Amino acid sequence: MLFNTTEWSSKNGSRSVAGKAGYTAEEIDALVVHIQPCDVWYVIPVEAFAGCKNLRFYPDVECKFARWESYREAWHLLRG
Repeated sequence: MLFNTTEWSSKNGSRSVAGKAGYTAEEIDALVVHIQPCDVWYVIPVEAFAGCKNLRFYPDVECKFARWESYREAWHLLRG
């Protein structure tokens, strides 16, 4: 599953991805998110975001809520 975002929230410098449907480990292995203006990729295993209704990314600002930063450019997770 790939999400590509070009929208920017000027309120807090974040980008978000929201979906209408949840995904399970039976349906997908990982979520790959490309934040185009920053040319940043995140590879997030389905277990890491299970139960989340939306994901918020902070690719170019320092933020204590940057939950997904450990998955930035984590391509090795797809080679399992």
